Amino acid sequence: MTTQINTILPINTTTFNNQEINAVSAKALYEALGLSLANYAAWTDTNIINNKYYTENEDWVVFMASMNTYGGRPSQDFMLTIPLAKKLAMMTRSAKGEEVRDYFLECEKKALASFKMPSTLPEALRAYANEVEAKEKAELAYKMAQPAISFHEAVSNSNKCISISDFAKFVNVGPNILFRKLREGKILIDRPRTLKHNSPYQTYIDREYFNVVETEKSGFLFSTTLITGKGQTWLTEWLKKQ
Repeated sequence: MTTQINTILPINTTTFNNQEINAVSAKALYEALGLSLANYAAWTDTNIINNKYYTENEDWVVFMASMNTYGGRPSQDFMLTIPLAKKLAMMTRSAKGEEVRDYFLECEKKALASFKMPSTLPEALRAYANEVEAKEKAELAYKMAQPAISFHEAVSNSNKCISISDFAKFVNVGPNILFRKLREGKILIDRPRTLKHNSPYQTYIDREYFNVVETEKSGFLFSTTLITGKGQTWLTEWLKKQ
C-alpha cells in the first residue's frame, strides 16, 4: 500500500521563502485521497487559498505545471508542505485519507531513523554549541528587525531583494494581512487560481519596486515576487499612510 501511494503521491523538494523543504502536489494529494475531480477547484479554494490557518509561501505555493497530462495550456497546481498535506488527509475522514496519513507518518519515521545522534562527548558538545550559536544569531536578527531601528536606514541603499513574507516580518504585519492589503491597494493582482495571483502590477515593476522571478524545476513553473531595496522603502511609507 505504501509503495502505491508513493508512486501516486511523490514527495518533492520545493523552495519556500528561499528554503528547500519537502512538499507534495495538491493535485496528486487530491487524487490519492480518491476525491471527485469535479470538486477540485472548490476544495483548493476552501482548504488552501482561503484557509486562515495556513499562509501562502510558508505552507503552500502556487505553480503552473508546464506539462499538462491532458494537453493544452499548463495547469495550475499548489505545492503543500508535509504538515499541511497530512492535515488535509486527516480531514478527509476516509480509508484513503488514513492511507495517505500513514504514508506521511512512515516517511517521518524513516527520517528520524536516519538522524545520527552524537556518539561521543565532543560530538555532543559541538552539536550543543551549534544550536546555541544559531539561537544567538536568530535573537540578534530579531532585535535588529524591531521598529526602533529605522527601516529606511536598513534598506534605502540596499540592492538586496526580499520576499513579501520576509518584508511582513520586518514591518510586524502578518503575511496574510499584508498580501490582502496589497491586493486591496491594487499593488498586487487579485486573480486566485492563476499564476498572476499576488504578482505586482507592471507599473510597480517599471518603478523598480518589485522583481518577479520565474523558475522551472522538475517540469513545474514557479513565480516568485521579490521586493527591491527601493520598493521596501516605498512600501514602508505606503503602509504608514493606510
